[in-house]
Amino acid sequence: MNGISPTEIVGLALDAVVIKKLTKLMPNNKAVSEMCRKIAFHHFLIQNGNNANKDNMICCKEVFKTINDLKKHVSIHHSDWISEYANDIETQFYDFFKGFENQEIFTEEYNINEYNATEKFVCSCNGNFKVTLYYLYTDIKSPSHESSWQRSICQHLKLIGKIRVASEGINGTAEGCECAINRYIVKMCERLTQLKREDFKLSNGDGNSFENLKVTECEELCSIGISPDKLKSTDGGKHLTPEEFHMEVQKKSDDTILLDCRNFYESKIGYFENALRPNLRKFSYFPAYVDKNHQLLKNKRVLMYCTGGIRCERASAYIIKSVNCKEVLQLKGGIHKYLEKYPDGHYKGKLFVFDERYSIGGEMKTPVSSCKYCNEPHDKYKLCTTKSCRQLVHSCDSCRTKGWTACCGVCQSLSDCETPNIRQECECTRSREQIPIEDLSFLS
Repeated sequence: MNGISPTEIVGLALDAVVIKKLTKLMPNNKAVSEMCRKIAFHHFLIQNGNNANKDNMICCKEVFKTINDLKKHVSIHHSDWISEYANDIETQFYDFFKGFENQEIFTEEYNINEYNATEKFVCSCNGNFKVTLYYLYTDIKSPSHESSWQRSICQHLKLIGKIRVASEGINGTAEGCECAINRYIVKMCERLTQLKREDFKLSNGDGNSFENLKVTECEELCSIGISPDKLKSTDGGKHLTPEEFHMEVQKKSDDTILLDCRNFYESKIGYFENALRPNLRKFSYFPAYVDKNHQLLKNKRVLMYCTGGIRCERASAYIIKSVNCKEVLQLKGGIHKYLEKYPDGHYKGKLFVFDERYSIGGEMKTPVSSCKYCNEPHDKYKLCTTKSCRQLVHSCDSCRTKGWTACCGVCQSLSDCETPNIRQECECTRSREQIPIEDLSFLS
């Protein structure tokens, strides 16, 4: 079919640019579906609200003054039409994709067969699921090429998870049967020779830690909000092994601050004793937090930690660049590696993870957090049940049976109502100070 454009094959709903975008999302079927819905939504605005660039926009004989008002109207009152149209677009795309999946249709960077398996993968471990977490800061010359390879090998090994690829490196969490994970680790170490087997952190999974596979090309492996060209991981603090870090924590030196680089909901269920735990909702707020609290860190030895080590790399570089500290140190491999060596060490509680498990470890320990409603010890997160909210909430089984399943009073009042599935800020987010200023009495 050389010389025939994608538009001629699948119709005007899908042009070459859109097909390339959808192809890059494969085999993440959920991401493809979400993109198709966005396309359908956009086409509805163009076809039925084609006056969207005018001062007054009309739909269903109703006048809207802003594009956002029109979008809300469409999402509520025309959802069925959009869903039907999105399904049609998705069907057309998959029909097109099947016809070309064995050919390089968009040049090398969109080649889905970058990883060439010589034989079909067959599980030999009886479905014993494992989750691996890893990262590597290294020069990736072609993030698109690497993303293609990642999609291909993960699809071949039937792995699910989230993988971020950037010009500065790769950061991934993948789940699969134990033999598939082992195979993936071997191939990754062969492909990126700076990676060693000990760089991969392992934990038990259940096959449902992720809904699917998502491989994303991005500017930053961890979004701190500063270009990698201006803030490099190579300028970060000295790495400490779990053994060295353990000894530092034991010293409890007056000139040392133990700094948690994670978000507040992570440190809420687990932390190192005597650590400074910033009440931050996003990692991208960390530079502003350092700027506001530089007096707290000035002339101190800063001992940093996070989940797997990746956030500390550039966060420590920012502290070194911005604050006159005595020394900046970071835990190599993060809490994950520390717990492998010291399961009953100085870390209390569970380790938060960014998948459907929400936490690992600490099963036999008393929770360090409590139920929002009854204040009984509880450390199992659930999503707020209000459609428009995505906050995590601690609500024990007893309180949940009573209907207390939301993160705040506002969401609780909405949880039983028919509310549109539009993401918005709730009381929890509005009431939390975005960049807190720490009390210097923490030092005493």
